Amino acid sequence: SHLMHSVISGLRDKVGKSAVAVTATTGIAATHIGGSSLHSFAGIGIGEGSLQDLVKKVNNNRNARKRWHETKCLIIDEVSMLDAELFDKLEGIAAQVRNSKKPFGGIQLLLVGDFLQLPPVAKNGKQVKFCFESDAWNKCVDVHVELTKVFRQSEKEFVDMLNSIRWGVCTPEITTKLRATMSNKIDGEISATKLYSRNMQVDEINSRSLALLNSQTLKLTASDSGEQPWLDQLKKNCLAPEVLELKVGAQVMLLKNLDTEMGLINGLRGVVIEFRKIEDPEEGRIGTFPVVRFETTSMDEIEVVIYPEDFNVEANGVVIARRTQVPLRLAYAITIHKCQGMTLSKVEMSLKDVFEPGQAYVALSRVSSLDGLRLLDFAPSNVRAHPRVIEFYTKMRNKSDESKRNNGSRVNPLFIDD
Repeated sequence: SHLMHSVISGLRDKVGKSAVAVTATTGIAATHIGGSSLHSFAGIGIGEGSLQDLVKKVNNNRNARKRWHETKCLIIDEVSMLDAELFDKLEGIAAQVRNSKKPFGGIQLLLVGDFLQLPPVAKNGKQVKFCFESDAWNKCVDVHVELTKVFRQSEKEFVDMLNSIRWGVCTPEITTKLRATMSNKIDGEISATKLYSRNMQVDEINSRSLALLNSQTLKLTASDSGEQPWLDQLKKNCLAPEVLELKVGAQVMLLKNLDTEMGLINGLRGVVIEFRKIEDPEEGRIGTFPVVRFETTSMDEIEVVIYPEDFNVEANGVVIARRTQVPLRLAYAITIHKCQGMTLSKVEMSLKDVFEPGQAYVALSRVSSLDGLRLLDFAPSNVRAHPRVIEFYTKMRNKSDESKRNNGSRVNPLFIDD
């Protein structure tokens, strides 16, 4: 998300704030980058119906039609979850609503993601195609940039293991090392976060763990504002809860990058040590707020008062829905889907319910070190990569190597003016 924010800022400086539409295929991913869901931006509801039905729907929606006309660059994050059928529809909508024969109606696309992570959601039990298998991809996408440097993990051994798992390769050596983590002693004042594939398990563990604490309680209610349907999207997907109940001793997780130099990053684990009354009208901070002792990824301890932050949904640079809440959530457990974009220092997980290619890699790659992992019920069969994605990446790399031989290492610019 740090790179995404830098790219978004650079593009907006170049073409104007309202000309850059920031979206993601899921609402949760959209909240990480301050954007909106792709469906909400497009004004297509759930995207069902023929192309002409959806074009009519957009044209009958003044705000959606305006967004399509104003947009010069459309950013789509977590593109691995965008299916081919929807991508083709969006390309058709862009062309017809903007009355343009150019690819994607003349809108520049910036598609971001890793196809070896979570795939598109199956429809009615039927397998769907990846967006790179669509006609629109062949028509609109001609530059691929592969990012190869890993920032979340620094241990070479763990980085190499994760890279193999990403490609669906689990050697006997990797299996042995992962199974050995079952005996890792990773609990202290700050315990390990448990990762699960289903919301029901997570909610039960968080509620039960908080109830066991016999200590002072603080309830913090979010302030929500905005337009529909964006406000509903925010309420459904914002990781910061509408009502946050905390107790002294509660295990919590930071939900925003507050100070990257100090190590206060999204996903950082901590424990509530007190509630402090603050009266600072100049900063607009009046009330009682939690003080959290965090353990940074460098194993340093830092105590911080956590104040409310804004979680925004934007459309073409304009804030259209906002939740203001203390950026914490209970961290006894979290789902694999919701931990995307996070860096977790201590994790306990079971992969027995993993059912999609890439899901094991997504879960394992959230952990910052092998020493911070306790893996239960592991079997090599948990590790899978989709064969069509492997084929796509292999062709992409071969094409990139050929291009470098012919043209050197030059990469086309991210934005080309009209």
